[in-house]
Amino acid sequence: LLLVGVVSFFWGEYITMYVDRFSEGSDHRASGFQTTINIFMTNPTGLGYVGIGDMLELYAGDGWSAGMKTVDNMFLTFIITSGIFFFIPFLFYFYIPLNALFRSRGNPNYRIVVMFFIPYVLCGMSFNVNSLIQLNILYFGIVGHMYRIIQNKQIYGLVNNNS
Repeated sequence: LLLVGVVSFFWGEYITMYVDRFSEGSDHRASGFQTTINIFMTNPTGLGYVGIGDMLELYAGDGWSAGMKTVDNMFLTFIITSGIFFFIPFLFYFYIPLNALFRSRGNPNYRIVVMFFIPYVLCGMSFNVNSLIQLNILYFGIVGHMYRIIQNKQIYGLVNNNS
């Protein structure tokens, strides 16, 4: 209770901003799909990360919130910034987690990898997760560590792959 009180006192404006973000409805997130299509049709090779904020206003779909500089979707951001090469950042963000997921079959650490991978992907559908550096450091640090554990157990024959 004391912690909630301290957080509310010092970071009340951030809490208010967070609550307002979810209470405005889903028009902004739904319009992100149309905005992405508009940008992709005129720039099939992508815009890059530098000028994305200004271009979002220019190609905005119906329901776009004025002043927003992100589509609040990591996967749509990949398409906007990289265009037809969207698979490159996708592989950058998901190669190790997906590889750990596939390698960890029959390993007790499989559930832990899944437990971290699924929420990260789901959050990526609602937020631009790749801009949250602290979350990425935590996520990829844990997944990288789990990947190393799984890889070591397979190398040294500690896991029976036939089960």
